[in-house]
Amino acid sequence: MVGDHFAVLIRGQKADGFHKGERTREEITDLMTGGEAMAHLEAGLAQLQADAEA
Repeated sequence: MVGDHFAVLIRGQKADGFHKGERTREEITDLMTGGEAMAHLEAGLAQLQADAEA
């Protein structure tokens, strides 16, 4: 057994903490690779594009 509680740090700040089984492998990988930040960036870019087209 590796552990039963995990924390993911992004630039030294705790981004998320969870117990074993509370997150899927994909959710953890996405969090570790900055997927949440990319989703926010993509949403912001989409909004800018929509505003430019209006």
